[in-house]
Amino acid sequence: MNLDASQLLVSNSLHHRIHIADYLEFQKKHGMYKMDFFSHAPHLWLDHVQQPDTSELTRLLRQYNIEIEVLTPLSYKYSISSVKNTKQSEATYEYYCNCIKTADILGCRIVVVTIEGGCFDIDFSDQWRWAVEQLRLLCIEAEKQSIILALLPSYGKLSPIMTSLPEVVQMIEDVGSNSLNTVLDTQRISMTGESITQWVEALGNRIVLVRLADGNYNGARIWGEGSLPCRRYLEEIEDWGYTGPISLQVSSDIYAKEPFRAFERNLHYVRRQII
Repeated sequence: MNLDASQLLVSNSLHHRIHIADYLEFQKKHGMYKMDFFSHAPHLWLDHVQQPDTSELTRLLRQYNIEIEVLTPLSYKYSISSVKNTKQSEATYEYYCNCIKTADILGCRIVVVTIEGGCFDIDFSDQWRWAVEQLRLLCIEAEKQSIILALLPSYGKLSPIMTSLPEVVQMIEDVGSNSLNTVLDTQRISMTGESITQWVEALGNRIVLVRLADGNYNGARIWGEGSLPCRRYLEEIEDWGYTGPISLQVSSDIYAKEPFRAFERNLHYVRRQII
């Protein structure tokens, strides 16, 4: 295949119970030097109160010669679509501003914004409007730091908005900023019956990150352990001509006891397919 192994990003999403130094050493041994970094504590404490101290993380990244290409803040109880002028809305704005500044300090140019936490008993149009206003403000902050925001759509059970391709397209259009782009996540699009081809036709170069995960209706899985057409996905990505980052991020507690073994199986499967 014409996909390049250098496009692959590893992720610490399965390894937050492992010391960050041990995790980085493990990735270096496997020849992986680029990350889709999840802001799990204790790897990095990020909140809306203050800028985190990144000195130790920066030191370790330099020691192991590893770069963070994508920063994925955990959503916690922050919500882009929270009710305007509430404590939650204000804290959400401050949180993502801190994430943008932290990404810049770490030399990372993409920050993922996960759409979660909306209320199912509040009118859809109100939550949509609040999300648009919040994202417009965050895009202004992102532009100051030359950061790209990448929307990650939600599952239907986690949010009443931004759960399908048409809504992602509409949100990007409504916000109207070149700083707002999106993530194509294979496991998430499978939940809505969408295809890579549909996403590429609708969004093209607004897709700035691809996440390759197998999965089923019980959640994400490492490649080869779910029910998704993984080989076909790779062929579609190759036919598209995509040259951006490809994350091997998987979030699932079923691998919590042996995250290193899960990572090795996942990496072996993907490398075997693209080389």
